Amino acid sequence: MKVLVLSCSTGGGHNSAAKNIVHYLNEHHIEAVFQDYLALFDEKKKRIVEQFYYKSLLGNGKMFEGIYKLGEFYNKTNLTSPVYLLNKYGKDKLKEKIIKEGYDLCICTHLYPALALTALKKEQKIPFLSVATDYKCIPFTNEIDADYYVIPNQDLESDYLKMGIRKEKLLPFGIPVEKTTFQKNELLTKLEIHFPKNILVMSGSMGFGPITKLCKELLKKIDSNTGVIVVCGHNEKLYQKLGTIKDNRLKILGYISNVTEYIFVSDVILTKPGGLTTTEISVARKPFIHIYPIPGVETYNAKYFRENHLSLLETNKKRIVATTLMLLENKNLQNTLSKNLAKKISDTSLEQLYTFVIKNF
Repeated sequence: MKVLVLSCSTGGGHNSAAKNIVHYLNEHHIEAVFQDYLALFDEKKKRIVEQFYYKSLLGNGKMFEGIYKLGEFYNKTNLTSPVYLLNKYGKDKLKEKIIKEGYDLCICTHLYPALALTALKKEQKIPFLSVATDYKCIPFTNEIDADYYVIPNQDLESDYLKMGIRKEKLLPFGIPVEKTTFQKNELLTKLEIHFPKNILVMSGSMGFGPITKLCKELLKKIDSNTGVIVVCGHNEKLYQKLGTIKDNRLKILGYISNVTEYIFVSDVILTKPGGLTTTEISVARKPFIHIYPIPGVETYNAKYFRENHLSLLETNKKRIVATTLMLLENKNLQNTLSKNLAKKISDTSLEQLYTFVIKNF
């Protein structure tokens, strides 16, 4: 079997999920290849889409929120969306790659390639799976015609049924992240972390939100035995701003590939509610606080976790700091959140997906 795993570079979570799938399948002797869907087109078109996405996040994500609400409106009209029509033009590029390189199955972790494959499916039978990376059925999912839909858990089934997707097509395996374990003391030495307690701050692959102000406030309130680790992602401006803070308790990181190691050694985590990062923390069973959601699907992610008592949610700087200090000391609440995560969030998603693939394709 040869599997093509398709994603799209609008946010890091989709790519991470796709690469997790590729890595797991390859480790288990299934040939799998990662493909950024936008890279199938010329560099100019790819750059236009990426820049449009990044610009939509400016001004606290108000433009992105408007686009998301427009998508929700389209779902109610039953009209063919412009998103589908635009991605329909990608079907020929995909067809060429699939036939030329001989793929037997496609797995999509992003809406765009899933819509292109849907258009292609009307001409040629191409089996594919659509993998959700958020805790909400996103707009335009009803326009995807996948063989199966991998969703975060059974709680989300009703969302997908309302979109007209049949129950037998839903696979509640969880968002695909790798489960890893480490020796904490060895990891602390490797990562050069010198404090007994550590707060990890993550704001997505693009460094969203007023993180510099938040970190300054945290450093004012924490004691000398607590460190703050900040992952800036690709946000170079954030990295530079944080670099002006002269405090040995602050550790600043850019884009990293070993984020699970930092999750593992942290006591409390502050994170933007991206589906993939949230799941990575959840699988590690670490207590965390959702902060600064990008309006739209991340708001739904945070709501799902808060309502199911899986995490805390704060969006005001002072409240974030106060809640962080409280959670850092409240071992009972930490244990409760960890137990709730173990009940709701699967840590065997990749194993379940692999088993399903080898049995059904």
